[in-house]
Amino acid sequence: MGTDRLGVMIEESVLRSALLEAIYNQPGIVVVPNCSIDGIVQHQHHLDLHSKTGRWQTKLLMATDGASSLARTCLGVALTQWSY
Repeated sequence: MGTDRLGVMIEESVLRSALLEAIYNQPGIVVVPNCSIDGIVQHQHHLDLHSKTGRWQTKLLMATDGASSLARTCLGVALTQWSY
């Protein structure tokens, strides 16, 4: 492949800290940690998000809510599954 190595090992906590710091320092990105979304309404050009702690309107949503994702269900995003 023409390289001395195929990758490097980085401890997960170090990588997570670096990524979160980079995200928090980006203008225009709002991070709402530990927030449970109660509902999402999809419009043509934006999403309305509702939770017990607030309401937001966004054009882009990154939801990390796991396999039983309310975000995926509300937005109709298909899930592909297979057993191992």
